[in-house]
Amino acid sequence: MLYTLDGHEPVEVTDSIEWARWFQDHNEERVVAFTSLGSRRVSTVFLAVNHSYLPGGVPILFETMVFSEADNESLTRRYATWEEAEIGHAIVVSLLETIEATPA
Repeated sequence: MLYTLDGHEPVEVTDSIEWARWFQDHNEERVVAFTSLGSRRVSTVFLAVNHSYLPGGVPILFETMVFSEADNESLTRRYATWEEAEIGHAIVVSLLETIEATPA
Protein backbone atom coordinates (compact mmCIF):
# COMPACT_ATOMS: atom_id res chain seq x y z
CA MET A 1 0.00 0.00 0.00
CA LEU A 2 2.99 2.38 0.51
CA TYR A 3 5.24 3.44 -2.36
CA THR A 4 8.31 5.51 -3.09
CA LEU A 5 9.76 6.50 -6.44
CA ASP A 6 12.89 5.31 -8.21
CA GLY A 7 13.05 7.98 -10.89
CA HIS A 8 9.49 7.89 -12.21
CA GLU A 9 8.88 4.25 -11.27
CA PRO A 10 6.84 3.44 -8.14
CA VAL A 11 8.46 0.98 -5.74
CA GLU A 12 6.37 -0.73 -3.07
CA VAL A 13 7.83 -0.55 0.44
CA THR A 14 6.80 -2.48 3.54
CA ASP A 15 8.69 -0.46 6.16
CA SER A 16 6.49 2.48 7.16
CA ILE A 17 9.42 4.32 8.79
CA GLU A 18 11.45 4.06 5.56
CA TRP A 19 8.39 5.29 3.63
CA ALA A 20 7.77 8.22 6.00
CA ARG A 21 11.40 9.36 5.74
CA TRP A 22 11.29 9.15 1.95
CA PHE A 23 7.97 11.00 1.82
CA GLN A 24 9.30 13.80 4.03
CA ASP A 25 12.58 14.16 2.14
CA HIS A 26 11.31 13.95 -1.46
CA ASN A 27 8.45 16.45 -1.74
CA GLU A 28 9.70 18.10 -4.91
CA GLU A 29 10.34 14.75 -6.61
CA ARG A 30 6.68 13.83 -6.12
CA VAL A 31 5.45 16.69 -8.33
CA VAL A 32 4.61 15.46 -11.82
CA ALA A 33 3.40 18.86 -13.09
CA PHE A 34 1.97 22.17 -11.91
CA THR A 35 0.18 24.75 -14.07
CA SER A 36 -1.42 28.09 -13.15
CA LEU A 37 -4.33 29.22 -15.33
CA GLY A 38 -5.71 32.51 -14.07
CA SER A 39 -7.48 31.76 -10.79
CA ARG A 40 -7.07 28.00 -11.27
CA ARG A 41 -4.13 25.82 -10.33
CA VAL A 42 -3.67 22.33 -11.77
CA SER A 43 -1.49 20.08 -9.64
CA THR A 44 -0.43 16.52 -10.47
CA VAL A 45 1.51 14.58 -7.85
CA PHE A 46 2.68 11.14 -6.80
CA LEU A 47 0.49 10.20 -3.81
CA ALA A 48 2.85 7.50 -2.40
CA VAL A 49 -0.18 5.58 -1.09
CA ASN A 50 -2.27 3.21 -3.20
CA HIS A 51 -5.70 4.77 -3.76
CA SER A 52 -7.13 1.75 -5.59
CA TYR A 53 -10.17 0.31 -3.88
CA LEU A 54 -10.03 -2.96 -5.82
CA PRO A 55 -8.25 -5.81 -4.05
CA GLY A 56 -5.47 -7.05 -6.31
CA GLY A 57 -6.06 -4.22 -8.77
CA VAL A 58 -3.52 -1.93 -10.34
CA PRO A 59 -2.17 0.55 -7.76
CA ILE A 60 -3.51 4.08 -8.23
CA LEU A 61 -0.64 6.30 -7.16
CA PHE A 62 -0.92 9.64 -8.98
CA GLU A 63 -3.51 12.41 -8.83
CA THR A 64 -4.41 15.56 -10.72
CA MET A 65 -6.43 18.16 -8.85
CA VAL A 66 -7.77 21.52 -9.96
CA PHE A 67 -7.99 24.26 -7.36
CA SER A 68 -9.84 27.51 -7.98
CA GLU A 69 -9.69 30.77 -6.03
CA ALA A 70 -12.72 32.13 -7.88
CA ASP A 71 -15.28 29.50 -6.88
CA ASN A 72 -15.73 26.14 -5.19
CA GLU A 73 -15.25 24.04 -8.32
CA SER A 74 -12.97 21.06 -8.07
CA LEU A 75 -11.80 18.24 -10.29
CA THR A 76 -9.80 15.16 -9.39
CA ARG A 77 -8.38 12.49 -11.68
CA ARG A 78 -6.19 9.55 -10.64
CA TYR A 79 -3.71 7.37 -12.52
CA ALA A 80 -1.49 4.31 -12.15
CA THR A 81 1.74 5.56 -13.77
CA TRP A 82 3.83 8.70 -14.04
CA GLU A 83 3.28 8.70 -17.81
CA GLU A 84 -0.52 8.49 -17.43
CA ALA A 85 -0.33 11.34 -14.90
CA GLU A 86 1.63 13.54 -17.33
CA ILE A 87 -0.92 12.89 -20.07
CA GLY A 88 -3.84 13.42 -17.68
CA HIS A 89 -2.37 16.72 -16.49
CA ALA A 90 -1.99 17.93 -20.09
CA ILE A 91 -5.59 16.94 -20.90
CA VAL A 92 -6.98 18.78 -17.88
CA VAL A 93 -4.93 21.89 -18.68
CA SER A 94 -6.07 21.78 -22.31
CA LEU A 95 -9.70 21.39 -21.26
CA LEU A 96 -9.49 24.37 -18.90
CA GLU A 97 -7.77 26.49 -21.57
CA THR A 98 -10.56 25.61 -24.00
CA ILE A 99 -13.24 26.50 -21.45
CA GLU A 100 -11.59 29.84 -20.69
CA ALA A 101 -11.25 30.64 -24.41
CA THR A 102 -14.91 29.86 -25.13
CA PRO A 103 -17.16 32.96 -25.12
CA ALA A 104 -19.92 32.82 -22.51
